[in-house]
Amino acid sequence: MKHSREDIIEGGIQLFSIHGYQGTGVQQILKSLDIPKGSFYNYFKSKEDFAIEAVELYGGEGMKKHKIALTNKSLAPLARIIKRMESTQKLYVSESFEKSCLLDVLAIEISGSNKKVAKIVDEIFVKRKEIYAACIKEGQELGEIRKDESADDLAEFLLTGYSGAQLKAKTEKSVRPMKVFMNQYINYIKV
Repeated sequence: MKHSREDIIEGGIQLFSIHGYQGTGVQQILKSLDIPKGSFYNYFKSKEDFAIEAVELYGGEGMKKHKIALTNKSLAPLARIIKRMESTQKLYVSESFEKSCLLDVLAIEISGSNKKVAKIVDEIFVKRKEIYAACIKEGQELGEIRKDESADDLAEFLLTGYSGAQLKAKTEKSVRPMKVFMNQYINYIKV
């Protein structure tokens, strides 16, 4: 069976999200897709190059989802944020807490030792923060979100705190940490 470059990247993303970067070898990716080693190296120079492309694909797809959810004018800004957080909770439950956000995994595992991956992950985090900050700013202008802190800071607080809650949810195999964070965050930002 012939696999495209994107098929291989998607397969690797799935494995990285479950086993991490260090816990996923090229051989494991190949075996999961039943493809020969040469096929991988026809597309990618190394596991690092593969990881960079995986981050770019995953980050781009994620950015689209965040943008669609947080610019949906049929909902108030605060409701958009809540809905997005709840959809993440549902995803974790549907995946039985086996997977983690690829960006979080790579940020923890290899960003300290791999400047290329760290740069790309950080660029995606910055763009994601901008999407959330725009939604928060809109909520501030409408008077539903507190104005005594910047939208950028509130977005950073949300994204870094919720990432931590997701990691804790994975270890507990429960959405409880995500719900606790979400409730505390919403209580903190709403007027």
